Amino acid sequence: MKPSFLLILALFITSCVNTKFTNHDRGNYEYKKLTTPEKAIEVNVSAIPMPPKKKKESEKPKTFFDLRDSVPHKYLEVIGGKAKNTDEIIKAINTDLSIVQSPKKNNIIKDLHQNEITLRLLFSNIKKYYNYESLMHPNTRLEFLTTQINLENSNVYFYSIDKIENQFEEIDLGTLERNQSVSFNSKLTGNAGVSNSVEDSRSFSQISNPTYDYEDIQNAYDENGNLIGTIKNTNKYTKSNTSTKNNKKTSAQSLSASGEVAYANVESIKENLAIKYKKIKTGFSFTPNSFILSQRGSPLSDISENVVITATFKIKNEKLFLDTKRISAFSNLFKKDGSINKVDDITITEKRLQYSPCYISSEITLDIDYEGAIRAVKNDKKGRNSLEWDDNVIYYSFDKKNNQNQIIIPKSEFCHNLYKLKVTFKGDNKKYYLKRAGNPPEEILFYDDDDIRSFRLWFQKLIQSENISNLQSNKHNFVLYSTQDNQIPFSNSGITSAQYEKLKNIEQISFEIRKEN
Repeated sequence: MKPSFLLILALFITSCVNTKFTNHDRGNYEYKKLTTPEKAIEVNVSAIPMPPKKKKESEKPKTFFDLRDSVPHKYLEVIGGKAKNTDEIIKAINTDLSIVQSPKKNNIIKDLHQNEITLRLLFSNIKKYYNYESLMHPNTRLEFLTTQINLENSNVYFYSIDKIENQFEEIDLGTLERNQSVSFNSKLTGNAGVSNSVEDSRSFSQISNPTYDYEDIQNAYDENGNLIGTIKNTNKYTKSNTSTKNNKKTSAQSLSASGEVAYANVESIKENLAIKYKKIKTGFSFTPNSFILSQRGSPLSDISENVVITATFKIKNEKLFLDTKRISAFSNLFKKDGSINKVDDITITEKRLQYSPCYISSEITLDIDYEGAIRAVKNDKKGRNSLEWDDNVIYYSFDKKNNQNQIIIPKSEFCHNLYKLKVTFKGDNKKYYLKRAGNPPEEILFYDDDDIRSFRLWFQKLIQSENISNLQSNKHNFVLYSTQDNQIPFSNSGITSAQYEKLKNIEQISFEIRKEN
């Protein structure tokens, strides 16, 4: 009778095991409109500087000290066998073991596109719950926040979202534990009354001391006839000639599968009680004319205060906003000691540039709208509840359209200028521009990202050098051009003294922005 009772008790207790620890489905919810959202929350979007780019380290030649494992020993062994003295070994150790190829310089025309703008935008929200008594409960949080950036009548559009920087946090909702253990074997209880067989065997022995032993053994089998446990009941009574009496009764129950199954059951309960999870709390979407950042709070965790988005804008591919020109970059103008190089020794790199001219560009204006909902709590001031699941919740929705806060990106952040070198002569009102000789002469344009000031200084010192050989060149043929009938040679293979004397009458050297589109 006792084994049957244990089986029924195990089945009853196991069926009552429940991991539910709070009434998370019993909260009350209301919904209202917040008429003055700016008093409860302030949302801002601003442009912040881009992080500095990592400079690419130049490759260095490998030396003896860069060798690893057993290679240095082999190297010394080979060098030691060939060297005649110690100095030769030291020289071999200090010698570079590899050759780093320097990039070749050439005049090949390269394409350079300056039609993209990369901005780093900081989305921030400031909670002002203290302005409302109904928002001062500790469980109040910003449940939803959607921030939208709009481009209206702009010459740029959203091209890609490159990076999002946000909290990726582990939210710990605490641990709830109950002083209850479950150690019944699920196989035994699950099969109660179904194909179980019991075998009873008893033994009795008595000695003259006198000592009495009683043992009751029952075997338990599953439906397939496999032994799954034994139940042993032992009673021992001993009496000696002295006045001391010992009475020991032992009842042992053993189920072979109970330990493993009971442990797994307890582990499952503890996993449910330790409520931890990780969540990235931000999403986004964008179109060419808008960008939307969507955020949502988590239980016991408010929305992130700061999110950083790196976005790329592209300038619309229209003649009104973009221009393409061939530019020239001059380098190797000066020697290491600061003296000028002659025209034959300078390097010119040609590039084809697509850019947004500053004289036709305008600043970029980003309009900001936002909306969302605040989760407030109207619990009684007295009383307790588990976590926040049993809160009496009221949601206050809000929206702020046509927000006065705007992001203004000045055109100096993305537009560029191309320049022409202009000179004037004493007693001559005409303007002359540096061009390549030809029919017709080819315009030379300078890019504002290049070091044009160094070129102007080199040009001035070249004329003042009093050395005509500096202007003689078999590589480059330049002229100062005003009209087809007014051209003055500046550099070629056969420049004359009279032409050089004419150049000495240059009165002013300056750069002029090219505005012809």
